[in-house]
Amino acid sequence: MKGLGTLVDVLAILLAGGVGAIFQRRLSPFVRKLLLQIVGFAAIVMGAMGAWDAFFVLDGESFEMGGSILVILSLVAGSAIGWLLHAQDGLGWIGRLFGRLSEPEAPKNKPRENHRKRVAAPAVGDDGLIEVGAGSSFADGFVVASVLCAFNSFALSGAITEGTVGDANLLYIKAAIDAVLVAMLALIYGSGVAFASVSVLVIQGGVTLIGALWPAVFTADLTDQLSLIAAIMSIVAGGMLCVGKRMRAGDMIPSLFVPPLWILILKAITAYLGTAE
Repeated sequence: MKGLGTLVDVLAILLAGGVGAIFQRRLSPFVRKLLLQIVGFAAIVMGAMGAWDAFFVLDGESFEMGGSILVILSLVAGSAIGWLLHAQDGLGWIGRLFGRLSEPEAPKNKPRENHRKRVAAPAVGDDGLIEVGAGSSFADGFVVASVLCAFNSFALSGAITEGTVGDANLLYIKAAIDAVLVAMLALIYGSGVAFASVSVLVIQGGVTLIGALWPAVFTADLTDQLSLIAAIMSIVAGGMLCVGKRMRAGDMIPSLFVPPLWILILKAITAYLGTAE
């Protein structure tokens, strides 16, 4: 059944996030920092593996780099758009919304937060957490887990493969990896990371649905380009977590929409020129 891989991944994230959150308060700040660095290193390794597969193509006895110019342009343009639109701040706003829904007893007399306002808090808090500017540890955990689990090369290539040919094996492997990462993040940030299952359901499920309905959309070149962009996002996010810098990889999310938009523009121009002749 198409979509089963995403459902397994969502359940794995929910279970791992719930279990990890139970033991969150028992960890010292030092252990939290160490765990976060481990998660960051794992994200770098996963991103490097995805980038190698998507960027380097074996042609006979030599390697060729595929789609490098479009990928670079997509990252530059998409990151600029994400920064202007405050993409990661919007993701943080969603995290705070989930936090309010899950904790209705929280005080409501706080001033209204504007998700478009950039938070200037230090990257590393007193409790050892690396903040991402979402406004709370709950929302920070949601943002970090969403970026690492929903916007990586395994998520996109696995969802595309499941949608187009019905093979969910890559997503099953990803579910096991996500369970470990989310459990570690839940030990750091708490139950907010479990809500990243919603991001995974929307992104992976959406890509799988598109692949099932219109499989011709995901050509080999487009799949490699999307996987490479997502892999670079994972490397950037993991690197920031490792060195204790504020993670702003969420602002790179619009980069994933540039290659398909470029393809649509080229097809429209080609169709227009064809009719003009």
